[in-house]
Formats: sequence, C-alpha cells, structure tokens
Amino acid sequence: MKLKIAVFLFASSQAFASNASTILCNGCSSTKMQDVAKEKARTLRFGMHNIGVLNINGADYNSYQANVSKDYNTGATLVQIQAQKSSSELQIESSAKELLGTIDELQKTLASKIYLPNDTPYKSVTTALSEPVPFSTYATYILRNTPTIQSKVTAMAATIETIAANAQVEASGIVLSINTQLSSGAITMIVFPDGSSLESSISFQNSLVDGIVINVTAGTMALDGEGKLISTSTTQLDNLY
Repeated sequence: MKLKIAVFLFASSQAFASNASTILCNGCSSTKMQDVAKEKARTLRFGMHNIGVLNINGADYNSYQANVSKDYNTGATLVQIQAQKSSSELQIESSAKELLGTIDELQKTLASKIYLPNDTPYKSVTTALSEPVPFSTYATYILRNTPTIQSKVTAMAATIETIAANAQVEASGIVLSINTQLSSGAITMIVFPDGSSLESSISFQNSLVDGIVINVTAGTMALDGEGKLISTSTTQLDNLY
C-alpha cells in the first residue's frame, strides 16, 4: 500500500524561462548561456539590449549586450553579442550559492529521522498505513511546522525572492530551476512512538500565498520497532491487528 498526497512536480530542469531582460537557463554551460542570449536577442526589436542569463544550479550569472540590426541586402536579422560586467552579477551569484547551501542543509536535515510527538494519533506505522489520506495530511503538517525545517524553508524562500528581484525573474521560475536539487535525496524516515517507522519522500511547491511549502508522500518501506521490514500489502497489514 502506498500513501499518497497531492504532489506538485515541476517541468523538465532543462526548460528555459525568461522575461524581458533575464533568462533562466538551468545547468547551462557558459557557451550555452551565450547561445541562449543570442536566441533571445533575435526576438527583440532592432537596437541595443542588455540580456542576463542565470544558471541557478551552477550559481553562474552572465550579462550580455546585444546589438540587433537588419541586413538590408538579405533582410536577415543580425545579432552581435558581447559579454559585459553587471553591477548585480556578484550579488546574484552570491545569493545563488547561498540558496544552494541552504538546500543542501535542508536535505541533510530531511535525511535524518523525523520523530512524531508522543501525543500523535498515529502511535504505530500500521495505523498510518491503514489511514493513508489522513496520515499524509498529518505528516505534511508536522514537517511544515518542525522548527529546524521551517527555518531553512523560510531562509530559502527569502533568498529566492532576493535573486528574483536582483535578476528580474519570477520566483516561480527559480523554484522550477532548483527542482532537481530539491527533489534529489529528499527522503526521510518518520518514526512513530512505538519505534516503528515509514520511509517518506519530500516535494516542494511554490505557493503564491504561502511561498515555498513542503508536501509529503509516504513510501512503501515500513519498519517495525526492531528495524525489521513490514509488508505494506493490505492483506498482511490486516493480519497484524
């Protein structure tokens, strides 16, 4: 039996998201970043344009000046592009490194065991497995309100807003770009008062109202208080009562 809660997944990490001046290019090399800036320039009107390209996962921000003109002999659009130093470059890259560091700390916290309080209505993993929907909601609530996790999520959200403001991109686009880091290794064990436990995976959503929030999907690996594997099939669970 697999516990499920609504999980919000983001699009492929290689997707590009852009506004008028900055493009998010996740995992792109320096050469690819310049090529993407040139592609963007071809969509702009004739004249000079400043285009930023941000690779969050590499904590790399490049700024380019593009000169877009027309070849009056052929009618083709001509683009000349040159890298330039941006006053916000160091600040954006510093914030990106800070964001990646916070994600790493959050993953390490999530990799440790999450202990349910003694007054939890779910005293054992078998109870949780028999009530999948209520438990999934409850587990999400517990993780969202665990102080060590909550502080890191709050810090992460604040850094994302700083990057978004300095780079002139949507915060949701940054969350899209870091989805690989957020998803990778986000596995935890939820421990019940009787010592039994249930493996759970963590996903993240960028809410317009609440900012970055955590959602829990409890998996299929359950252990008893002695660390022995418990089958999560409905038939064998019924035999435990």
